[in-house]
Amino acid sequence: MAKCKQCERQTTNKINLRAFCDFDCAMKYGKANIPKGRKLEQKEYNKVTADLKKKFGLNKVSDKERAKRERATKEACHAYIRMRDKGLSCVCCSEGSEIDVVHAGHFKASDKYAILRYDEDNIHAQRAHCNMYQGGDSGLYEFNLRNKIGNQRVNELYMKIEGSSNVYKHTIDDLKRIEQYYKDKLKQLINGVTE
Repeated sequence: MAKCKQCERQTTNKINLRAFCDFDCAMKYGKANIPKGRKLEQKEYNKVTADLKKKFGLNKVSDKERAKRERATKEACHAYIRMRDKGLSCVCCSEGSEIDVVHAGHFKASDKYAILRYDEDNIHAQRAHCNMYQGGDSGLYEFNLRNKIGNQRVNELYMKIEGSSNVYKHTIDDLKRIEQYYKDKLKQLINGVTE
């Protein structure tokens, strides 16, 4: 025999794994403990949210760290792309190799297709004018890209974004690893080392 959670009378009835005399006692107990239940739900929600934020580096403490890492990773990646494509024509308009200001322009926009943000096949030297005033593409980017890297690699870019989410987030550790990868590749390029 156990005591009813509401009226404390002896009972053998169980409702939702707790002892209650009847359904009325269970309802009264539930209504009286709604705030307690909400607090427990909120506590569980906060714990799960905190765990996810920690996993993906999104908590308030690491917001500055994430922004710093994203900026450093982007700079390392783009520095490598500009050096890799130095002397090549703009991938967008095919204008000459003497580009005044070279941007590392994305074939598929990095804000829309985050999974391709640091993909070397998605980023190529581009005139500042094409990148900033042509929306990154004067209509020839894909055509020129297929000539530069081949149909298979361009098709692979499309396969990567198929079904991917634009809310894809790199962890801080991913960003550090990617940044170091591009710093190493830039050093190799400067020193004339090829893979």
